[in-house]
Amino acid sequence: SAVVAETRLLSDGSGGWFWRVVFAPRAASKVGGEASVVTVRSNQGSVVLKDVLFGDVFLCSGQSNMQMGASALAKNDSKIAAVTRDQIRVMTLEGFPQHPQHAASNSSMESLHATEIQRPWAHANSDSVLGPDRPWPKTYFSAVCLFFGIEVSERRNVPVGLVSASTAGATIEYFCDKETLQQCQRAHPFQHHGVTLGPIGKEGGVIWSNMLVPLTLMPFRAFLFYQGEANGWDSAAYECTFPAMIKQWRREFGPSASQGALERADIPTRHIPFLFVQIAPDKRTDKTLAKIRLAQLSAVKLPAVGCVPAYDLGDNKSPLGPIHPRWKREIGERLERQSRRLVYHQAAPLIGLDALPPMLESVAIFTGILSKAPVNPGGVYESEWVLSQASPTEGAAGEVSWVANLTIGSFEMIRASGTRGCEACCTMSPLDLLLEDKEGHRQSTAMMTVASGIGWYAAAAKVPPGFEAAGLANAYSDYPQCALWAGVGKMPMLPFRLERQAAAPAAGSVPLHWRRGVRGRSSSPGALRTSHPREDGVLAEDV
Repeated sequence: SAVVAETRLLSDGSGGWFWRVVFAPRAASKVGGEASVVTVRSNQGSVVLKDVLFGDVFLCSGQSNMQMGASALAKNDSKIAAVTRDQIRVMTLEGFPQHPQHAASNSSMESLHATEIQRPWAHANSDSVLGPDRPWPKTYFSAVCLFFGIEVSERRNVPVGLVSASTAGATIEYFCDKETLQQCQRAHPFQHHGVTLGPIGKEGGVIWSNMLVPLTLMPFRAFLFYQGEANGWDSAAYECTFPAMIKQWRREFGPSASQGALERADIPTRHIPFLFVQIAPDKRTDKTLAKIRLAQLSAVKLPAVGCVPAYDLGDNKSPLGPIHPRWKREIGERLERQSRRLVYHQAAPLIGLDALPPMLESVAIFTGILSKAPVNPGGVYESEWVLSQASPTEGAAGEVSWVANLTIGSFEMIRASGTRGCEACCTMSPLDLLLEDKEGHRQSTAMMTVASGIGWYAAAAKVPPGFEAAGLANAYSDYPQCALWAGVGKMPMLPFRLERQAAAPAAGSVPLHWRRGVRGRSSSPGALRTSHPREDGVLAEDV
């Protein structure tokens, strides 16, 4: 039986009152067991809630890729086509709650009354998940959210509740309150696709004030977020709004989570975990997506924030366009892997070596002359090249190469392999060497794979006379054709763009701290600083 820990009488903001009942922490309902019945009695009558499960509830939000319904995938995915999951409960909110009457909402209860629930709580089955055939985006339930929930339910053996609250085409400003918008100087109206956007009503962005504020009454185990495509035009602003939005959500949802049924000894309540998806590839754009992916990584500096890549999941034949790949099962499964670390706090050996993207630990840049010669084929490391030390001024013209050697936190062979749907699959390495001459002119050149081993990878490039290495980028393309992997069928390394230490690094970049190469000469040994890896894989500055 459930024990009531607290009851509150709260104002609904319009002269009325309502009761809020908070249950004491309790064990999750037994999978396959009987559901609970909750009865609330007063001197004016009673309310009975039947078929109630206690478990982990997740909020799935974002724009079209999170909203994309499972029905679009049912024909090609047996896991969805035959879904019958009594231990998974789903609810979908209306896709774009911007009706005029919503803008006047002043409280969570007022907004709750106005919010349109497209599908109320229901068992996850073909009716609630797929529903009738409806045009995009009026689909029934989020495919990413559903796949994540299925994986969590099967792995944790616990009931799972999933709330889908997404809107196609929405910029991140829609998900922020007024304070957050002001903090990032986004509180003024701005243009997006020819439409003037800006904060609506007292609460801020329309999705926040009319879709998410009502949900702050609910305790969530974690947030899942898939958004960013609509902000590709302003990645610099995204670096502020995205982490600021996460802080805001935790602040507004925090009291609910810390007082509800999620307060258990094994769940820290200081930071609600936040898992997000880097946006998918699309060859129709030019560096827009590459920049916003780096801007998304500004959030991993926050505690309990995890990222999963999707740049390797291209789908040029998607009926909804390449930016909407149909490979939502892979994304849901990747989010579940991140949840093992951030939501369920499993130790690294229990997470599984395939659970997380391979982590960049350090980079060495040096020069040398490469000679063609197979080295240790089929061994713990392999190469088709032999490197002889040489400075940029040594050797014949065009002979000297710049070599990037990456140390990667993995116990498996690091390999470069083509991404899904690639057309020029790994004709070159996923690494680009950033170059600069004495006048400050910059350009980049693709590198080629020269060697790899357990936990390391090396690539090289010839550099035009007068230029030297100024930085290094990985998968810095709107549609990367190649990626670095630790093992087969796992997550690729996250994109990065590292730059030589400067007074003011370019927006979206991380300062690159060179270190002397073991077998070569550092590019700039006099002004180097060391670096150390963070748990999330981002190089952090040593101070």
